This record gives sequence, structure tokens and C-alpha cells, in this order.
Amino acid sequence: MERLEPLSPPPNWGADEVSNFLEIAQRNGFGSFVQLRVPFAKITEIDTLYRRFIENLNHTRDWFSAFFVLRAHSAYLAACRLTVSGQIPESYMVQRGCLENALYGFHIATRPELREIWLRRHDNEASMRAVKQEFKIGTIFNRLVLTNAKVAEVAKTLYDRTIDYGAHPNEQALMQVLHMERDADNIRLEVRYLSRGEEPAFGACFKTTAQVGVCVLDTFRLVFRERFQLLGLERELDQLKRDL
Repeated sequence: MERLEPLSPPPNWGADEVSNFLEIAQRNGFGSFVQLRVPFAKITEIDTLYRRFIENLNHTRDWFSAFFVLRAHSAYLAACRLTVSGQIPESYMVQRGCLENALYGFHIATRPELREIWLRRHDNEASMRAVKQEFKIGTIFNRLVLTNAKVAEVAKTLYDRTIDYGAHPNEQALMQVLHMERDADNIRLEVRYLSRGEEPAFGACFKTTAQVGVCVLDTFRLVFRERFQLLGLERELDQLKRDL
């Protein structure tokens, strides 16, 4: 990816609420980069594996699933951005999307006839029903279990965690960013849009982002095992898994 020189903010940047929020989020990202060197280095190391894998996907027989590799990597980067800025529940939303791209890519690789069904989703109502039937998340997990039960177990654990902590508006999604202040007369409740680095939810999200990134690569390894072996990615991926 092209390296760009940092830009100074344009005139009036931060004068409205939206650009001010974006500026605070950006500064939180700078703080994560400086103060959380080890977890930041981990998500960077995972990204490096994605890029080496993607750069060597030419002429693969599973070319259709390669589209989902690219979408998963894009979602991983989006999750990283949200995580380092402190947008915790929102990061879990995107992490779920990252996992789902891997699961869809795997599912289609194991059943190539699903390519056309997936592409025809919006042709008519029957096509829509066919996609919904064939791509039920439970069905995909069942197929993943048959291929590699350990990968399926990890993926299901992370998938459920993303739903609990932000991908759905569940109790934990709220509680991790809800703060209460009490005095003699009042109780003040605050829902933080941007969490702080010292908060437990921040560290937990950082770790889950890395785990999701590795799990997605591990899922794609089931599809592109020969590529992983030829590129020497298997050893590095296994080391990343041990470190998490």
C-alpha cells in the first residue's frame, strides 16, 4: 500500500461535532500506537501475514473464495481502526463481519455449486430464499466442524463473543461502555462512545481483534493449505495462535 505523508487538518476541522469526534478517535489511535506497543505490534504482525497471503493468491483454483479473503482483510483493518480508537462495541460488529467472510469463503470452497446461488441472491424471491437456506450460519459451522473441529470451536467462540459484546445490542455490549457516577443526591449514567486505554474493555477488545484476525487466517488455511505451506505461513500462523 502506498505510503502517504501525514497531512495537517483542513480549515475548520474539529469545529463541528462529527469532525471533532473523528479527531478524538484519531488521537486515541495515536495513543494506542505509543502506549500499547505490544498489542499494537501483534495486530500489525497479523496484518503482515494477510498481505503476504493475498500477494500470492494469483492463479488459485479457489479463485472465488479469494474474494472473501480480500473482504475479510478489509474488515480486519476496519476492526483494528475501531479498536485502537476505542470504539469497542462497533469494533465487535466489524469483527463479526470479518469472521463471516471467512466462513462464507470456506463454505463456498467446499461446495462450488453455491457460487451461482450466492451471486443470484437478488434475482427474485426464490433466489433470496435459496441463499438464506444455504448460508445459515449453523449449517456453515456444522460443515466446518466436519473439516476441522478445533478451528470450528475457536471460530464459534469468537463469533458468539462478537455478538455478545457489540454485533447485537446485548447486555454486555452496553455494560462494557456504561459508567456510573454517584453522589449523595444523584446517579449519573454515561455511555462512552470512545473508551480509554486503561479500561478492561479496551484491552479485551484489542485481544479479541487479534484472535479474530488469526482465526480467519486459520479458516482460510483449510481452503488454501498448499499456498500456506509454500509461503511458509503455517509456521508463523501457528506461532501467532500460541501467543494468543
